[in-house]
Formats: sequence, structure tokens, C-alpha cells
Amino acid sequence: MDTLIKLIFTQVNMNNKYSETLVEIRESDTEKSEEIVGEFNEYNMIDVRFECPIKEAVLEIDSSISLYPVKVKPGQNIMITEGMDSSPMLTPGYYELRVILPFKTFERLYFIKPATMTFQSIINLRDFLDSIHEGLSQNIYVQRISGLKNIFSEDEYLLFKIYNFIENNSDMLVKNIDSIIRNPITDIEKVYEDKKAYKSHSALTSNIAANKWIKKAVGKTIEILCDLEAKYVKIFYKLDTIAKDKRAAIKRLEYEYASLSKDKTIVFNFIKSKQNSIKFMREDVDRINVQSRYIKDILEKVVNIKSRFLYFMYETWLKDIEGYDRLIKPAACIFKDDRYYSIYEAYNDIESMDKKDKNPVRSAFQSKKTSKLFEYYVTYLVINILIDNGFKWSEGWLLNNDGQEVGDIPPGEIMKFYRNNIRCEVAYEKEVAVDYDIISKNTSGFVRINARHYTPDIRIAFYNMNSGLLITAFIIEVKCCRSRYIYSSNGPTNVIEQVKDYCNLGYYDKNSSGKRKTRQGVIEEVLIVYPRQNNPVRYEYDDLNISFIQVEAAGSKDLSRHYGYNKLRIEVEKYIEAVMNLRM
Repeated sequence: MDTLIKLIFTQVNMNNKYSETLVEIRESDTEKSEEIVGEFNEYNMIDVRFECPIKEAVLEIDSSISLYPVKVKPGQNIMITEGMDSSPMLTPGYYELRVILPFKTFERLYFIKPATMTFQSIINLRDFLDSIHEGLSQNIYVQRISGLKNIFSEDEYLLFKIYNFIENNSDMLVKNIDSIIRNPITDIEKVYEDKKAYKSHSALTSNIAANKWIKKAVGKTIEILCDLEAKYVKIFYKLDTIAKDKRAAIKRLEYEYASLSKDKTIVFNFIKSKQNSIKFMREDVDRINVQSRYIKDILEKVVNIKSRFLYFMYETWLKDIEGYDRLIKPAACIFKDDRYYSIYEAYNDIESMDKKDKNPVRSAFQSKKTSKLFEYYVTYLVINILIDNGFKWSEGWLLNNDGQEVGDIPPGEIMKFYRNNIRCEVAYEKEVAVDYDIISKNTSGFVRINARHYTPDIRIAFYNMNSGLLITAFIIEVKCCRSRYIYSSNGPTNVIEQVKDYCNLGYYDKNSSGKRKTRQGVIEEVLIVYPRQNNPVRYEYDDLNISFIQVEAAGSKDLSRHYGYNKLRIEVEKYIEAVMNLRM
């Protein structure tokens, strides 16, 4: 009887509409296949039910809810992603599932498709960000143990797959190499005592092709492990720095909370928000600590395995083997000795994983959410426009105080640029404070009054460095969504409501003369930047100074070839030109 295995995928979209995808696998089907058994929207909640008459069967499937592939028994359901732009979520790409039976294992893929742009646009976006800074498109804090598949152009993202292979096979490799070291295949060679007299004797030698392959395999493994160690050390210290910064922020918030809770005149909700902030930041630190322990565990394993291979390479007769790097074809005797053949096979597996190929299905770090990638992309476009217009980038994001590169953009980050006597500040997800907070600290800054939306994606402000005065400011709101969610002729969308709040933001200038130190409506314009699509937004009213710009990353580092970049450039440059033409 041909056993029938069923996987029932249920997805729920943002409008709570359900749809099902039935996947059937028969016992007689091919075991390993890169067949795509289902395609699902990145923002949908996805559930899978596993049905199989064999009680011992197990479904292992990649998900957003665990670092490891989750295991599902026959008759069980499990949610593999929450969707809804939640964190964590499955980002566009290919993911692996395995149906494990007592006598065979089936491997298949399922695909998470992007909701707001083409998959090629996603690839271009990831590749472009990674060209700016290594691994920028990756969420290094959500690393899958095995099975996760996504598309990236850089080979280093394959390293984890190779590590997983080496770690799983390390005992077998060490056992066989150790056996070979103790009892290698040898051959007879002539050793000349007197070349002129042609006097010689026969001796056994281990410097033969089979053993050269062993040294080549050991050397390749060491190379991979060294690369892995360097990258994971970098990740570990980055996590440590982030955790320290968050702990310092928690201490500051705890001090503020203690002071506010004693003041009976402070609104309860304001105090509660401080308390919630502390709670969320503690949860962040806990998550980072879990990831740090995981990375540290990997590092310890890598170092341990590497030390064993270094011993074979430099402390045994392998160190005297020469010419191993020129090998192309395997010696026939390799196939006759299981020890040699297992190592040769492992070498080929590692080599094939390490080679750059055009296969889009690759093990990888989990990518950042599409919405976050798009925000980073637009932020960099703005930075590039400023630099091209003569502004010198001196602080923030990819530059720390020492001018060294760092990674993600933390919320609230302010990037500073200078040209002549003008300072430009680009604020990323910087919350605009209530007027009371700014005034009580006796400092100048943007303020909000009765606003429900007060954290714009990108706020750009120009200041006179001589006087310290704000010259002008505008906002870029990045919306990774369909145009129908941005504007509707049937009534105001949430995006339009955000724009109204942003246009009413004020600026408190502590050095202003007189009592009215707060200027209202200082935001000159709000630019809505969203992905390229067939239905552009057309705003039909003149009540708001608002512009809509579509952009799309191209497969090129030349930004002038990226769709919408030149239009965005024109919008930003009109403010630069106005500021630089002022006589100050």
C-alpha cells in the first residue's frame, strides 16, 4: 500500500479571510526535491496540520516561532508564523520542511512571497544594503539552527549551513582521520643513497595521492572554521554592546520612573508608559542574552572542532605531505577504503556548499522584515543625496564616534551632516517629546501637542550653526504597503492622519526672545515614500503639503538607475538649495 501523507496549510490574511493549501506526499515519491509545495503571503498567519498513518512519523518545518525547526506529530497543528508585520515573522524566501519516516525522509520547500513588491525587488534591496555594509539586510539576532532557506548573493551566509554539516559529522570525521593517522594507506618508493651510482633501496611512504586528499580536506575544514569563528565573534561582541546600552537605558528609565511616581500631579498614563518601556527593554535584554548564549555555544564548538583539526594538520605526519593543493582527480584507492571515502565525500559536500552558485535556495541568516529593509534603503538614499550635495557625514548609524562601521539603526538615532555653517540632522524613528519634557529640561527641540502620531520614520532638519536656530524641516514617512492603504477617496486613511499630526509638530527654541518660544507647524512638507507599483497615489486635495514618491531598488550600485531616486533627490535638493541660498 502506498502510504499517503498530508500537510494542510491554512493561511489567514489581515482581513481574517481563510484559505487552505493541501500538500500530498506518497511513500513512492522522490525523497529529496526542491519542489515548492506552497506559496504564502508574508503578512498572513500560517498554520500547518500534519496527517500521516505512521505514528512514528515526524514533520520538521522552519518557522518564525523557534530557532530550531519545529517538530510536529501526526494529528497535530502548529502555527509557523504570526504574520501581520509582527516580530519575529517569516520574511520572503524559501523555507524547508522534512517529513521523517522510520525508513525514509522527504525534503520539500515552501515559499513566502512578498506582499508589496516583486521578489526580484526584494533580492535587489537585500543585495544593495549588503553592499553598503556586510550583513545589513540580515537579522543576526534570529539565527535558525538549520533548514532556513533564503536568497542572498554573498557566500558568507552559507557558512552556517557548512558549520551545521561539520558539527553534525565531526565525530565521524575525527574518528576516521585519527584511524588514518595511525594506519594510513602507504606505497613503496625508491630512496636513492647514491644517485651517481644508482644505489637505492625501497621504503614505505605516506606521501601519496590518497593522503594528499586527506590533508586537503582537513585544510579546507580549518579554513571554514576560522571564517566561522571570526564572524560569530563579531556577532557576539555586537550583541554584548547592544545589551550594555539597553541596561544603561533601563537604569535611566528606572530613575525617571521613581521620580515621577512620587509626583501626584503627573498623569497616570504617562507614568504607566515609562513602566511599560522598562518592561519591554528588560524583555529585549533577556532575548539578547539568549542569543548571546547561543552564539557563545557555537563559538565553543567551533574552537573545539578546529583544535582537533589543527592537531591533525600540524602535529602528525600530515604536516609533511606536499602538493595537496594541486589535486583534481581522486585516487582509485580512496573508493576502496571506507575511511578515506567518507572524508572525501564530506570534503565534496563542504566544497559544493562553499562554492558560489546560481541556485536561489540557500541556507542563511534570517532576513530583516521587508518593511525594515525598505526603511533602511530610503534612509540611505537620503544620506547619499546629502553627501552628493556637499554635506560631510560626521556622526550616526554607519559611523560611530571613531568613524568605524557598525550595524543596525537604533530607534532615535540622529545622523549629523555639515556643510559650511549649516548642520543637517537626519533623525530615524525619533519620538517627538511632549512640550513639557523639552521645556522642563531647558533645551531646544521638536515638540508635540495633542498628537496621536509622533514618531516619524525620517525627520530632516537644517540648523544655522552660528545662531543654533532651526531653519527648516521636513519629514519622510516610509510606507512599505499597497497604495490603497496610503490614500483612499472614501475617507482619511491612517497614513493621512499621521501626516496631519506631523504637520502640526512644533519646535521649542529656548533662546527665542519673548514668552512664545514654541513655533507651531514647523514641518514644511511630508514625503510619503512607498514601493513601486501599478497604481500610484494621487492626492486630490490641497489641505496638506504632501508628496508621494515610488522607489524600487535596482540590481546596480548606481543609484541614478534605481526607480524613483531622481524624483526623491529633486524633492530633498529643493530644501538644500533654499537653505544654502539664505544669507546668514
